[in-house]
Amino acid sequence: MRLAIKIVFFLLLISSKLIAQELLDSILLSVSFDEEIVVTGQYSPTEMQASTLPIRVISKEMIMQRAATNLTEVFQQEANIRIAQDPVLGTTMTMNGLEGQHIKILIDGVPMIGRSDGNLDLDRIQVQDIERIEIIENAMSVAYGTNALGGIINIITKKNQQDAWTTRIAGQLQSNEQYNASIALGKKWKNFAIDLNYNFSHFNGFSTDTLRSQTWNPKQQHFVGGRLYYTIPSSKISLSYQYNYLNEVIEDRGNVKLDAFPSLSYAKDYDFVTITQDHSIAALGYLDDNKQYYLDALVAFNDYQRAKNAYFRSMKENVSEDTLDQLDSDTTSFQAWNIRATLASQYGKKLDFKAGIDIRYDYTTGARIKEERAILGDVAAFVNFRYQPIRVLNIEAGIRVAYNTTGLIPITYSLGLKWKIKDGMNLRFSYARAIRTPSLKELYLNFVDVNHNIQGNPNLKPEYAHTLSLGWSYNKVYQGGHMVNITANGFYNYIQQQITLYSYETDSLGNFVIDNQSNNYAYFNLEKHQNWGINTQVKYQHKGLIIRLGATLIGHYNQLSSSEESIAPFQYTLEFTQEVSYTFKKMGLSLSLFRRDYDKQVNYTAVTNPITQETAIVQNTLQGYGLMDVTISKHFFNKGLSISAGVKNILDVQQINQLGTAATAHGGGGNGSTSIAMGRIFFLRLVCEPFQFK
Repeated sequence: MRLAIKIVFFLLLISSKLIAQELLDSILLSVSFDEEIVVTGQYSPTEMQASTLPIRVISKEMIMQRAATNLTEVFQQEANIRIAQDPVLGTTMTMNGLEGQHIKILIDGVPMIGRSDGNLDLDRIQVQDIERIEIIENAMSVAYGTNALGGIINIITKKNQQDAWTTRIAGQLQSNEQYNASIALGKKWKNFAIDLNYNFSHFNGFSTDTLRSQTWNPKQQHFVGGRLYYTIPSSKISLSYQYNYLNEVIEDRGNVKLDAFPSLSYAKDYDFVTITQDHSIAALGYLDDNKQYYLDALVAFNDYQRAKNAYFRSMKENVSEDTLDQLDSDTTSFQAWNIRATLASQYGKKLDFKAGIDIRYDYTTGARIKEERAILGDVAAFVNFRYQPIRVLNIEAGIRVAYNTTGLIPITYSLGLKWKIKDGMNLRFSYARAIRTPSLKELYLNFVDVNHNIQGNPNLKPEYAHTLSLGWSYNKVYQGGHMVNITANGFYNYIQQQITLYSYETDSLGNFVIDNQSNNYAYFNLEKHQNWGINTQVKYQHKGLIIRLGATLIGHYNQLSSSEESIAPFQYTLEFTQEVSYTFKKMGLSLSLFRRDYDKQVNYTAVTNPITQETAIVQNTLQGYGLMDVTISKHFFNKGLSISAGVKNILDVQQINQLGTAATAHGGGGNGSTSIAMGRIFFLRLVCEPFQFK
């Protein structure tokens, strides 16, 4: 903790010295640090520093430096985002201290579907085709509706703009027996452009023991994508059609049963097959030559299917044929239609507005659905206004009215302020009345197997939240090309009627009643969740050197503190990110070092003894740990070819201690260890991007 205080003090000291020097030295240059153009949550494409909302951008260069093969590995080195792994369900994440069900993930503006336990598996998204990632860590319910209570992550894909046929090829080999390869092909003809890409990933699995069941399950992915663009002649409007297909197979192998009887031995295996298909048609651009009216519209269809196939497989001398366990196998299917359109305009020099409609229709089928089919629809209209009363102040307000098939949704609204204190220094404030409606899974899906008994609850109500954020940013380019960017953002989230799993029994009328003695679980609107935090980041850049430092402090509310005086109202966690890279431009060589330090996580649970009926408070602790990566890259042929090598998880972290006795609806609990990473991994990557041919 002393080290944490010293680092935070050091960051504040740097900030104060830089500001003091800027005030005293009149010869410093007032140049914008970052002129990245962003689109997420904007009225039209906008310079990042001019946005009323604070936006973070992860560029394709940063993705390359991190040697990431999927989105999980990108976010493992990103401040204020925490990732955890499940061997079957995939990844879980938190941002601003809020879990994955409160974070909306978009691909080119289209929401992803297929959540497991409220989260979207980030391993489904390979990164070879990503141009950049835009992150807004504010509630965005007015513009994007449900699941955006904790923020937005928009993944923007690469688009070919070359007249000749252009090809991108990439491949990566890792010592943990993971192999990735991708190829992309594109061309532009006058007003037309096309992009095609294929990504392949294979992983043989990894475990710290010699048992047949592996801690990290084998996985194989095939991804195919295609985009067709057309620019209307004599117009600034572009039309596009995009198609993405993913086929993923996860093998969950069981340990050998009846090992002492070779002729009878067998194993229970599961194959989890996920197939997704995404279609979208989009139109965007300015409607007039004066760039006064900007249109952004899309129609999208998403199809997600996940099959669980259970097999009894013969082992050793057992010659019996493999058999499918019909009772333990099933397929769940989710589909979604989304129609969204916004029109932004400028009235005079001081007033902008953006009006939009957002129509969404979700439905699901499968044996786990109570009536084998369920639907959920949402129709919304929203409007945002941005007013500039004086040159240095922007005021933005928005309101959204929606109707959901579960009932009328109250109005959601937001207010944002951006004050330009001086060139390069901004203060931002935002408040939002946000909402999250129950998902199809929480309403209707029954999840029953050997380890689970979870029932959907059709009587759930929406979650409502008050969210506040206050941010300060400082950007400066000093003489000699020394560039500094400092940000400090504070946030507070208060969620009412949060949907949470509780053990239950049914009464005489068939209604769910909470019962701590039961092993059956269902969703209830019973929690009042709140958290607050501070996220600070410092970036320094000079010639080939880039240094990024980050510190995040988050306080999580302890629900039991209201009834137990011995428990503090908030439990705090502190995390640090450090990133250093240097590029020798003449040599075409770059070195990158990343480190992420995670503080321990503590929570409290009330556990009732089934015999004595006495309730005890149990402290559950997940110990802290650190992850560290290093990458070296060499560029050839004017950056057309690059070869990278390095080490992931230099500290060889595999498992950390977990202390506690509380069981959950998803199993687990008790003292032991939790798997964090696969140990030290060596990798080699080759990228050829782009080369042209006739």
